[in-house]
Amino acid sequence: MEKNDCYIGLELGSSSIKLVAGFVLNDQINILNTIEEECSGMENGLIVDQDQIIKTIKSVISNASKSLNLNIDEVCLCLPPYSLLCLADIGSTNTIGGDDIIKRIDISNILTAMKKRSLADNDLKIVDIVPDVYMLDNNDRYAIAPIGKTSKVLSLHASIYAMSEKVINQFVGCVKKANVNVKYTVIAPYAASLYLSTNKVIPNSYILVDIGHSLTTVAQISHETNVINSTIIKFGGHDITKAIAERFNISFDEAEELKQNYGIDHDLNFNTYILNDIKLNDLADVITKKLDVLIEQVDKTIKEFCTNNEQYPVVLTGGTSNLNNIKNYMSDALDLDVVDYPLLTIGARKFELINTLGLIKYWAIQPVINEDEVVTTTVSRVNQKPTRGYKFDEEL
Repeated sequence: MEKNDCYIGLELGSSSIKLVAGFVLNDQINILNTIEEECSGMENGLIVDQDQIIKTIKSVISNASKSLNLNIDEVCLCLPPYSLLCLADIGSTNTIGGDDIIKRIDISNILTAMKKRSLADNDLKIVDIVPDVYMLDNNDRYAIAPIGKTSKVLSLHASIYAMSEKVINQFVGCVKKANVNVKYTVIAPYAASLYLSTNKVIPNSYILVDIGHSLTTVAQISHETNVINSTIIKFGGHDITKAIAERFNISFDEAEELKQNYGIDHDLNFNTYILNDIKLNDLADVITKKLDVLIEQVDKTIKEFCTNNEQYPVVLTGGTSNLNNIKNYMSDALDLDVVDYPLLTIGARKFELINTLGLIKYWAIQPVINEDEVVTTTVSRVNQKPTRGYKFDEEL
């Protein structure tokens, strides 16, 4: 296995650390290896025990390296969208080749320079610049990088994602202390949307609801991968399992097994016992009552996102989206379509791996710069376009 042929995605989750290794061919993600190891170093999506996180990262990297016969020394890292700010801006730069032909270095230049801009809020840091539309001198527009086209000036409409610098440093710092370089950082909703964009069943615009172990992320997605809004709700599958354990006075492991095996299911005979004196309907009632707490918050969030009463379908991801009958229940409760879609990626058909699968796609679409090319350019702001009332500093 050649190193350049393999991309590594890493996600530090609330209950485990996940690694996916793979490549992209014909716009399809192909998986070489997936590794997931339990880790108790996180609480509510944030790192509380660095030593435990670092230890588990080292273990995951070591196991993947042995399996692939590859020295893994850099990863694409998924970040939880804490304090996420979604912005829009336009930048412009002169092409540097002398022949006015746009090269990969020009694409890299404008993205790198825009990412280095300062924000008015010093607590936030730009995580990523995602191109929306490239523009040339003749006003031609391209959704993908216009490599080989001719233009003295290259302009870019881009989506800009910024979040808490403290959280970024916390996550990146743990990976680096595990002796692994972080080549790219990607916010979780964008990573998920990248993967979902490879599935023809997924609509262009939707509400992403990622129900994880202890947190749920709700994000508004447009044009397949454009993250418009995002928020985090402190609720996850762990809360459902805990409610089952407390209601029936059973162990957490027994409660988790009942949740996984039966989910929201109803017995037409009303007398089937599934464990001790627990009936199928009783289990469903506990799960749905707990889910109603989440659904109320999701519904409120969607209404805040969609101020003009737009109705978008919902796409569920995360481990809890495996729960039996959850799509039908949430569709009825929210009065919105919940998309039923297959997981097509061989070797990684798990809803909880969607974010890490998106990291593989992200790495694959980044511009590759030759070593003899040098980044020497500046970017000027053109017609600044802040969104949702947030503004960049005027100085570049």
